[in-house]
Parts: sequence; C-alpha cells; structure tokens
Amino acid sequence: MFAASNRWNGFNTFTLPPTSIKKDLETNLRHGINCLTRKQNIMNTLKNKVQLIGNLGQEPEIVNLESGKKLAKFSIATNDYYYNKEGDKITDTQWHNIVAWGKTAEIIEKYVNKGQEIALEGKLTSRSYDDSEGKKRYITEVVCQELLMLGK
Repeated sequence: MFAASNRWNGFNTFTLPPTSIKKDLETNLRHGINCLTRKQNIMNTLKNKVQLIGNLGQEPEIVNLESGKKLAKFSIATNDYYYNKEGDKITDTQWHNIVAWGKTAEIIEKYVNKGQEIALEGKLTSRSYDDSEGKKRYITEVVCQELLMLGK
C-alpha cells in the first residue's frame, strides 16, 4: 500500500470519530471555551469534501503545463449493490471524473494504472467550456487532494 498523504486512516474517512468530537466539545464546555466556534471549525472542514473508493476506467492522462506543473486526468468507477423484487443482486456503477495537480499528479503518473483500486479525497468542482462546435458544455469533477492505492 502506498499513500500520497499520511492522513488517511484506512477506514474510508479522514475525520475524527464522533466520540472524540463529542469528548472535545464536552471538555471545551467545562473550560468555558466557545463550543459554537469549535463546532463551526469542525463543520468547515467537512464542507465540499468527497471521498471515493473505486477502480480506474482507463490509464491516467498526464498533461505537462508550460509552467512546469503536471495535471492528471482520469475517471474511476464506484459500485453500489442492491437486490430487486425478484431477489437478484443488481450492481449500480457510477463514473466520476477526477483531476489531480502537482505532486499528486506525479504519483499518479508513476504508480496508478487502469483497473487499479484507489481511494481518494478531494473537492467537487463544476466548470464550463465551449466544445469544438462552439456549444457550451458543463462538467463536474473531483479535484483529488489525497490518494491511497489499494489492493495488490
């Protein structure tokens, strides 16, 4: 296993367990610290956070920019399972567009391949562009900030 950051705890979350947060808030109450401010700080860290575990659909596309920065673009598939009325197991696959910059893009270029299972954390962004026919297109992407390679 190789992690681009040591913040990932291996349980599909980067946040503190709720009991730790509750304990911190209780401690702050006893010491007269403004708990509302503490709660706001915790909630601010949760805004616009995306965590995904999935498999790469194709080899990452690496773009070397004139500024010297690297950009990695790829998509991952996440699967959800449920049973229909007949009792058949149904797989629902969702595809997510991912972009990564800088050192994270360099790690992706060196170590990440098609079909590989990865876990990532990032933020959701939306943008628009004009296609080759002059039509305005909209795209939603996850900007990858943390990466963990799973599996073999």
